Amino acid sequence: MFAERATAAASGGVTDGALKCVAVTAPGERTFMAAEPMDSAMAATQIYAPAPLAVTDAAATRIKFLQVKEGKPEAALRLRIVAGGCSGMQYRIDLAEELRATDLVAEKDGVRIAVDPKSVAYLKESTLDWEEDFFGGEFKIKNPNAKASCSCGLSFTV
Repeated sequence: MFAERATAAASGGVTDGALKCVAVTAPGERTFMAAEPMDSAMAATQIYAPAPLAVTDAAATRIKFLQVKEGKPEAALRLRIVAGGCSGMQYRIDLAEELRATDLVAEKDGVRIAVDPKSVAYLKESTLDWEEDFFGGEFKIKNPNAKASCSCGLSFTV
């Protein structure tokens, strides 16, 4: 699924067993970050792939607000899909203080959205947005892979 491409020089990340985040924008693709434990022998490896989903300005702004409100300025928003809900699958969203080695990470305006590899398959070409009305606001996932969803917008069928 992801092609690894060796580069001529390291991209400035931390190496020697520490967590390394590599930000890549390939032509015609969205920004993608790979978080993985690295050793000095792998310092020149980058992973190229499309970002797990697009993120709107409104969603990025709301994530920043939640980071401040929860006192976790470095936390990423974790988006995952689990079995359940009235349509068979549902979205789960929370703040994650640490990235997992297998996370695929979208970045927008300094905030990170972490998605696990199993959920990425259901989120292809999706967009994370924040919408507000007189009754409040909520994150909305505009998912073209969903064949049907319930009225709450948190549960869907593929």
